[in-house]
Amino acid sequence: MVSGGLGLHVASIAHGGKHRGSRFYAGLIVGRLGRCVRYGIPLTAAISSLKEMPEIRGKWWGFRARKLQEDVAGGTPLGEALTKHFGRHLPPYLLDVISRAEREGTLDHVLPAIADSFDQHNKSLAQVKSCMAFPLIVFFQIAVIASGLFVFIVPKFAKMFDEMLAGVPLPPVTRVAIFLMNVVTTCVPFLSVGLLCTALLFVVWRVYRHSKVVYGLIEWPLLGIPWLSLLLRREALREAAVSAAAYLRLGFDLPDAVEHAANRLRSRWARKRFSVIAADLRCGVPLAMTWKHQRLGTPLHTWMVLNALSRERPAEGFEELARWLNREIDLLTQRALHMLVAWQTLLSALLVGIVVIGVFQPLAWLARMLAG
Repeated sequence: MVSGGLGLHVASIAHGGKHRGSRFYAGLIVGRLGRCVRYGIPLTAAISSLKEMPEIRGKWWGFRARKLQEDVAGGTPLGEALTKHFGRHLPPYLLDVISRAEREGTLDHVLPAIADSFDQHNKSLAQVKSCMAFPLIVFFQIAVIASGLFVFIVPKFAKMFDEMLAGVPLPPVTRVAIFLMNVVTTCVPFLSVGLLCTALLFVVWRVYRHSKVVYGLIEWPLLGIPWLSLLLRREALREAAVSAAAYLRLGFDLPDAVEHAANRLRSRWARKRFSVIAADLRCGVPLAMTWKHQRLGTPLHTWMVLNALSRERPAEGFEELARWLNREIDLLTQRALHMLVAWQTLLSALLVGIVVIGVFQPLAWLARMLAG
């Protein structure tokens, strides 16, 4: 009894961090179950402890955790109950692997490994979101300040200059400020429509983010943008690696694991390549040849998978690849953050400088004219 209580306490504090949305809470619940199973706590006790987690107590997630406990206590399989209550927030491969492991009686072996992989991905995803949130907030602030300057401040001075400096050519910086004023004033309706469409797309993405069709429609144009293309390919490969490792842990052979992983991937780019790899493996093509032919990642990524396969531990190779990709995604995000912050600082300084100089120079002329 003491060891069980200690295990629950350790499982409850093993996951830190701030609350970061539905995916975070779903990963928190799955991670809690995986750690409890690893510490030898019965699954029923682990599920009943979910509602006592301080991160979800008294919230919608706590209510769903209580419903999950009631369903499992009533005889509903864990995989089916998770799909019912958290299916919109968990990846399809995770739900499928849990259901299969439960039917085969290997849940105690499989759940801790896939929960750890999913938990690591959630932490990486949360860090990416937190890193990208700052430049988005700064960009919004710059847009609001620029709109205020060019819609409310500059027009008043432009009207005054037209009246008091009629026929006198304005300084170049002032003409630039007036030109930007006209551009912003003209584009305000289009910017409003763009913001509304962006908000609508965000809502659709939140509701249908696990849909292959919706993800494919969003992924297709973004793959043409250099930095986003690299980030999306790394993320797709990471999800594919975690999914393949989960099926390998379940006891599938390599072609079946790759095929099942491909069928449950959101990314069309990764789904197409893993489907080809599975077909080649069934035809007897070595993994080294078909993996290199599909150009999945860097030579280091290829070495991780092939080295583990040579040691007859392919699941470990895919898991290590996923962990390495997590670090690469974090590094890419940090570099993009530094670049965006630098450009945003330069842009804000440029806009403010144009307005200040563009207004100050004609005012100085007016002061000299009135003094003379």
